[in-house]
Amino acid sequence: MIFQLHNKPLNILLFLCSFTLLHAQEDYYFSGYVKNLVSKDVISDAVIKIGEVYVVSNDKGFFSGLLKEGSNRIEITCLGYTPIDTTIIGRNNIFIEFELVPTSYLLEEVVVTNKKQSLIHRGLGNFVIDVSQLRKTPLFLGERDIVKSMQLLPGISSGMEGSSQLNIRGGTNDQTLFLIDNVPVYLQNHAFGLFSIFNSDIIRQAEVYKSGIPAIHGNHLSGGASIRLKNGNMTEHSGSLSISPLAGSISANGPIVKNKLSYLFSVRKSFLDLVFDGISYIKGEVQTGAPLINFYDVNAKITLRVNSQNRLSMIYYTGLDYFYNHSKVQNREEENEFVYTFKDKLGWKNNLFSLQSESIVGKNILLNNSFYITSLGNMDIQHFKMEDPNITGNIKNGVLSDLINIGGKSDFEITTNRHLTFKTGIHGAYQLFKPNYILKERDGVTNYFNINKLSLQSYSMYLTAIYLYDKWKISAGLRSSIYKTHNFHFALEPRLKIENNFRDGEMIMLSYDRTTQPTISVNEMNYNSLFDFWIPFKDKLPIANQLSLGYKKLFYEHNLSVSLEAFSKKFKNLVLIENIDAYLENIESFNLGTGSAKGVELMIDYTPANWSFMAAYSLSKTTRTFNNKTYPFKYDTPHALSLSINYDLLSTERRKNSLSTNIQIKSGLPYFVPTIKYPNMGLPSDPSGYPYFDSEDLYYVPFEPNTRLNNYFRWDVNFTMEKKTKKGIRTWQFSILNMTAHKNPYSIYLTEDGYKAFQLIPILPSISFTYEK
Repeated sequence: MIFQLHNKPLNILLFLCSFTLLHAQEDYYFSGYVKNLVSKDVISDAVIKIGEVYVVSNDKGFFSGLLKEGSNRIEITCLGYTPIDTTIIGRNNIFIEFELVPTSYLLEEVVVTNKKQSLIHRGLGNFVIDVSQLRKTPLFLGERDIVKSMQLLPGISSGMEGSSQLNIRGGTNDQTLFLIDNVPVYLQNHAFGLFSIFNSDIIRQAEVYKSGIPAIHGNHLSGGASIRLKNGNMTEHSGSLSISPLAGSISANGPIVKNKLSYLFSVRKSFLDLVFDGISYIKGEVQTGAPLINFYDVNAKITLRVNSQNRLSMIYYTGLDYFYNHSKVQNREEENEFVYTFKDKLGWKNNLFSLQSESIVGKNILLNNSFYITSLGNMDIQHFKMEDPNITGNIKNGVLSDLINIGGKSDFEITTNRHLTFKTGIHGAYQLFKPNYILKERDGVTNYFNINKLSLQSYSMYLTAIYLYDKWKISAGLRSSIYKTHNFHFALEPRLKIENNFRDGEMIMLSYDRTTQPTISVNEMNYNSLFDFWIPFKDKLPIANQLSLGYKKLFYEHNLSVSLEAFSKKFKNLVLIENIDAYLENIESFNLGTGSAKGVELMIDYTPANWSFMAAYSLSKTTRTFNNKTYPFKYDTPHALSLSINYDLLSTERRKNSLSTNIQIKSGLPYFVPTIKYPNMGLPSDPSGYPYFDSEDLYYVPFEPNTRLNNYFRWDVNFTMEKKTKKGIRTWQFSILNMTAHKNPYSIYLTEDGYKAFQLIPILPSISFTYEK
């Protein structure tokens, strides 16, 4: 596409539209795709300079601009690719596909010096993560995780130690929009939050929004993370194998029909459960079970190139996580032979399916259509199987929840003239919620109880105009939505973003975002929620208003950029649940409140020849107010500092060795600790009234934080060895997390001896092996 389509208020939209009629028609439309010459995959964020005007390829590799009549110099540049410098004669509308050569495929070194390129960026509060750097970042249990890289950015909190959450500027993880190829997912965690479901082997682009949120995105309060999968290679087959102590991953892609139809496939599976179950099977019996984490995910994508201007794709994802305890007790004596098997399973399953089309309509319109189905199911199941000469039984009891989301989108990107671009579209979705119901199964007969079905219909329209003139870029947008639960609700979300390059290498930016969220995630009151129950809002729609102001300075000769951003955000109609069971069943027993977040964020990015340095510092304050009582938000970190350093120890045509480190220093989080305990009276139906397994004292956990943890510190290091072989690339990664063994608590609990902390990462070495063809 062109100039990144972002956001803004309605009166400016009408003002900008008038410019469409004021420009003469001696210009010719110039559009097309930027692609990788080797894989034929599209390239996003490539800079196309047409004379003195810059346009940028969008996340689908598409760009659009205008040629003047006569000779036009065209320059195409993108990090990691050899630049193209050519001339095109403007006499007709032109569609063209540029194919860039990856610098890694060149036999001789090519030095690219295009200082102007760094001016073309996503701007205020919007970051594109360099996916290639995942090879050099410290591992978590041998796994590379794009979300862990996003957590190093200013204004983003991970929550508790080891979590893969994204809590953006005073929001919670459920208020962050997660997208896989523009399809929403509702739980992005694997292994109960230790890392995310996004497989780094197949990610093409990763982007995170904190402010300047495009009007195309809605239904979440705080921001978003958009993950783009690679398209399959259209010319040759390739793949990768990754092995870590926790899991193994295999991915493959290539042509089904050369230059016409391609596939992408990956599967990832945990190891520990396979090893344990294998040993148990060989032994034939287990006296006491051991709790284990089991997970897998499968990604598949098929891309059809109908012709140069039309493409179709199908995306599929499925993933399962559960924590289980499996035990077996048996007696093989002939007179008293029996086998009792117990299995507890606690977890969730994600599914996603999408059909998408992309077409260039006429000479200046890009049309994207998509249909999707995404679902999330939670489970807490106990399975008891008895094999006895006197009695045989097979019993399952469990608590389940389900969310199904069926939706469709049509989006248009329209280039009208050299200064003005529009983006508009319509979105619709139907969501069905079954938040908390009971499963009972005995000897193959299954019954469900307490099924409370809730639904939400969402219909949205948006319009964004981007006006580019001289040193100004104004993006104004409006998103309007109708939500239907038990009645109708209407929401307007204006968005505005203004940028000015007032001096060479200096930019100031201003943005305003209004966002709403029609769904609420119920994750009880703790920090380490195992999974989410989703519910539609009831009467008042949660709303957030954010104002951001930023400044950025580029020092070209030193490959250095410094940015400073201040923000203020107000939340309305936030939910505080008093009784979870009542809320899940009837959306009752809750309070509405407000929230506030404000802060200043500093970011320094320095990239000389053979090393890189990034520093991110946030000074912020976040609060919640319920029942006229204001207290710190549970993820409030007044001070947060992240440092990322990478140094290339060796860089030749065949070998690359690098050393990297991440350092995080943060204020301790506010925390809920119980101060009162009372005896558990047991169940009235039990003969004793005080059964042993229910006799432990219960603790009262307050609704607001009543203490603050010690300050957080973690130092991680990573060493990467990469070698080109005759048939591919072999990579070893060695990491140590928490080098200083700093005691960062994962959770706090009360015992007879006082408060105790559970430490998830005392000091954790990791190793990973990857082979790519």
